[in-house]
Amino acid sequence: MKSDTSKPAGVVLTHGETGSSILYGALSAAVAEFPRDFDGFSLPARDTFKRTFGEAVVRFEACRVASANRVAIARRMVAVLDGHLHHAGAGTVPLREHLAQARSAPRLEVVARGASSGGYKVEIPWRREHFRGAAGLATLADRLLEGSLATERVHRALHWVSKRLDGDRLDLRGERFALLGAGAELAPTGLLLEAGADVLWIDRQAFAGSAVEKALAGRSSGTLHAPVAAEGGSDLLADPGAALAAVRSFREAGGPIHLGLLAYAPGKGRELRLAGAMDAMTRTLPSGVAKSVALYVSPTTPGEVQPEDRRAAAERRAKAPLWVKLLERTGGLKPNAHHEHGRHAISRTIVTVQGPTYQAAQYIAKMLAAEVLLADGIGGEPVTVSANVAGITATRSLQHPLFQAAFIGAPRFGVEIFEPETTRALSGLLMVHDALNPEAVGASSHAGHSEHASPIDVRAQLMASQSLHGGARSLPWHFDHTIRMGAVIGLGQKPKLIGGLLPKLGKKKKKKS
Repeated sequence: MKSDTSKPAGVVLTHGETGSSILYGALSAAVAEFPRDFDGFSLPARDTFKRTFGEAVVRFEACRVASANRVAIARRMVAVLDGHLHHAGAGTVPLREHLAQARSAPRLEVVARGASSGGYKVEIPWRREHFRGAAGLATLADRLLEGSLATERVHRALHWVSKRLDGDRLDLRGERFALLGAGAELAPTGLLLEAGADVLWIDRQAFAGSAVEKALAGRSSGTLHAPVAAEGGSDLLADPGAALAAVRSFREAGGPIHLGLLAYAPGKGRELRLAGAMDAMTRTLPSGVAKSVALYVSPTTPGEVQPEDRRAAAERRAKAPLWVKLLERTGGLKPNAHHEHGRHAISRTIVTVQGPTYQAAQYIAKMLAAEVLLADGIGGEPVTVSANVAGITATRSLQHPLFQAAFIGAPRFGVEIFEPETTRALSGLLMVHDALNPEAVGASSHAGHSEHASPIDVRAQLMASQSLHGGARSLPWHFDHTIRMGAVIGLGQKPKLIGGLLPKLGKKKKKKS
């Protein structure tokens, strides 16, 4: 008898629910439970939410960050998403129930052992320059801050890393990292291995033949482990329980680990299911497994704008060239980049073409989930959390003609588009800083009730202040409109992109009809 291949398997959402409906339901649940915190906020009608979700989420986030219940609201929303995650196999059960099932410890094997002993040689490409060693990293940090492409806390963190280098090299021998999505384009797997760390590879693709193996080119100083599997890879959506068991085995084999939640797969709600599954896996771990947990937040997630970025936005608008000012006067650009709510300002950086499902993944399953993890820890014990905003990057997942055109024109407005190798190095070094610096804003050493500990809502605010946004949050104009104008400029400079854009627009119209 043939199996019914039409039924979904692995991590699925509640039947009939979509990323959009889950995002709407989470917002509704929070407003219902904390009505005083959302006084004056109106959630749009359900039938108009897909068209208006961008502004709704921005205004909601402004109320949340201004509330004394900031983290409690995040916890409620994460619980809504958690309730819609299931695992479908022989039957369908809540994902948490699937992950709690006892699994035999998988056998781990060494798939690559480093032959080098030199450590990771810092050499970061940016704007046709290479920034080498401690001095180069410090210079790059200075330029990112001066260009309003990163916040002061990013500047401080990169300087901390530069002082930890031995000459031009980073040594991570003795550190252990388990990476979910180790083969992802922006995962710092190669950096960690070159620096001498022990790394657990969890990814759909095997290490052998991967881009990571090719990029390392024999420079690894560390040891790479992977669960023994018939296909050579680990599918987080198909069997998250197996991946969770592998993480636990890796810890038992050599001590506490740093856990990276880096897997990404666009389209069909996969990004939401993956992000939600990785968060659920993390919170299912027993205490003592993970010393730190790291993830990357998209710059198109609405976040709190830091004072230095607010000042930069005002200055950039005042000094804008005449042609940009004309665009603003004619409505091409809208000078409402930030939604102000009391002393807080939230970035209007949502790109509506990415859709509400993508935003649910980034906003709930990543940004808010990180705050909850910072507050609750794992198994009742504090854990260090790293949730930095990574810059807009020309990755393979953004090979859409509209984005490609926008990438050409966006720098004209002060928005930086990083190359993957630049983001991979910078975000990887920031992750290392957050994991190893006891004074990092998300460090577990700040937890507890001592006189030096910060209230959890303050800690969450501080963690959100470390942002390598590439100018997205220091922009004076509404980000979505700016990206569209950038695309117009890009299409003018590279008109052949129009040929790739027309079929996609045609498909979109067919779906609407």
